[in-house]
Amino acid sequence: EEFFLGGETVEAFETDLEAYFEIDHAVTVDSGTRALQIGLESVGIGEGDTVATTPATFIATANVIQRIGASVRFIDIDLDTYGLDINKLERVVETDNVDAVIPVHLYGYPIDIDRIRDVVGEETPIVADACQAHGAARNGEKAGTMADVGALSFYPSKNMTVAGDGGVMLTNNDDAAQVARSLRDVGRSKSGYEHERIGYTARLNTVNAAIGRQQLNQLDEWNERRRQVATEYTEAFSDTPLDLPPIGSDDVTPA
Repeated sequence: EEFFLGGETVEAFETDLEAYFEIDHAVTVDSGTRALQIGLESVGIGEGDTVATTPATFIATANVIQRIGASVRFIDIDLDTYGLDINKLERVVETDNVDAVIPVHLYGYPIDIDRIRDVVGEETPIVADACQAHGAARNGEKAGTMADVGALSFYPSKNMTVAGDGGVMLTNNDDAAQVARSLRDVGRSKSGYEHERIGYTARLNTVNAAIGRQQLNQLDEWNERRRQVATEYTEAFSDTPLDLPPIGSDDVTPA
């Protein structure tokens, strides 16, 4: 069965991802949606909790919150980043209970996770939706690595793919990674039929992992070309009365 699921190719892809993102654990799964859901569960979020996020995102971001029995608290975006407005988040945290936050690095622009951490404190988990931000960076740290957990999608519309559905959960938290690996594999604690929780069948398959390894090798080159094209569009529309998408700076490298 390891010829088709898991096995050396998936492990090699995870090792490649850990090296590229400079992260301790890359846990591959069957979609970016699943990476978000397992990411929330791996840091203890579930029934009765409240998770703050933005409505300006793909529906999966909100779906996973409700799927695990938590409630969504929407916070509007900041047009300077297209991400969650951190000033509004601060006002919400002062008056409402927020058990976790899912900031979205929308359109590949990495928002300031350090500022969000200052607002919510060390005890509130941050699960970053970096599903459109592969390779984006802020102050040299890649999107998806600055939060407690990061989720990426490899769906064919992303800036790298596995030629099908796929995703990865990134974390430096050993316990969260262990829980995630169990959840993706029907709750197994070890191989065989020893289970310690109710899990999912959410493994990445071998062929997709092999394609992902090749795509990852070209990601930086492709991102640079995207930034060149974005610069050309920004210059072309600079004289029009439009709110243009945010661009990068010395400290911020969008994808």
